[in-house]
Amino acid sequence: MMRITPALLLATALAVNACTYSGKSQTHVPLLRQPEEHAIQEGLAGTIRSNSRSIHEILQKREEKQTPWLRFVVIGDTLSDQNLAYREMLAKISRLSPAPEFIVNLGDFIANNLASYSYYLDTIKNYPHPIIHVMGNHESDGGGRRITRAIFGEPDFFFDYGDVRFILMSSDIQGMTGRRLDWLEDKLKAGRPSKKIFLSHEFPVEPFKELFPGVYSIFVRSWKNEAGLLGLLERYHVRLAFFGHLHRHYQKIHQETVMVITGGGGQRNQLEPRARQPLSTKQNHFTLIDMIAADGEPTQGVITCVTRSGEPLFMSSFYQGMPDLDSGGSDGKSGRPRMSLVPYDPSDSSLAHPPYLGALYEAYVKKGPKGR
Repeated sequence: MMRITPALLLATALAVNACTYSGKSQTHVPLLRQPEEHAIQEGLAGTIRSNSRSIHEILQKREEKQTPWLRFVVIGDTLSDQNLAYREMLAKISRLSPAPEFIVNLGDFIANNLASYSYYLDTIKNYPHPIIHVMGNHESDGGGRRITRAIFGEPDFFFDYGDVRFILMSSDIQGMTGRRLDWLEDKLKAGRPSKKIFLSHEFPVEPFKELFPGVYSIFVRSWKNEAGLLGLLERYHVRLAFFGHLHRHYQKIHQETVMVITGGGGQRNQLEPRARQPLSTKQNHFTLIDMIAADGEPTQGVITCVTRSGEPLFMSSFYQGMPDLDSGGSDGKSGRPRMSLVPYDPSDSSLAHPPYLGALYEAYVKKGPKGR
């Protein structure tokens, strides 16, 4: 008789629990079956924004703004039954004041079949704020990659917003190939914009090893050339990086980069490791970022983890300290300033504060530690 190990039980449970969700639609299926990408693009024009269209709208609105602050939302792994969790969070996001400039969906928003894809398009149709889409492993596998590219555009892309460069890279079965690393380095080495933000679906494992104790370590795999990616983030002083794939929220600093996993958009996570670390939760959530995007300002802002019900769960300040040139820098490396990640404190006069966070902070304080 075969002995059933805990690892085998967990593997079986993960497979059964994986990606079977209710929520299918035939609305767009005939169009998505078209073999030509341009036919799909033309068929959805005016109803679904491509990434390039979303970015065009974002930059147009920026010209009208009079504030140095940039507000945007990052959310990942939004596939759920009837997309209910995602729909509720989109509604909460649209009620934020001020409204975010845009949302980044970090991928895994479909179940890699046409009916699921059609249902997702029905979910976001006519949403008032631009959503930029990154391919997760669901969208990159099988025929999903062609359809995702046809609807939203190239899998790896970037755009500049003031003094901030956003670099977005898809999941790829080959990982970070030499060609992709060369492309990334080319986008990072530019002196301007000076602030670089990296976003991708799958996270590098090395910085997050503490999240996978015991048997869970079996179920996490490193990207090919993961070390090359981390080396570029460090060499070019990337201060912020966002990932999905793990269905939780988690914040930390790794090699002077504030790294955030924000994969709580709706996918099931009962069988993942418990959230024992500080600044971590398995609750459905989205991540709200308020940062200074103006030229000549250091990297600085506030990261807020907001639950499905609209309550702030964590509020953290991230900021770039001034280098101590006499000692070789506050991180001990070539006079480079060190990044810090601390609980948000609106009374800290050494930091700049978004002028509109009062109500959010009051809700955060009122919730208290027991509510978190």
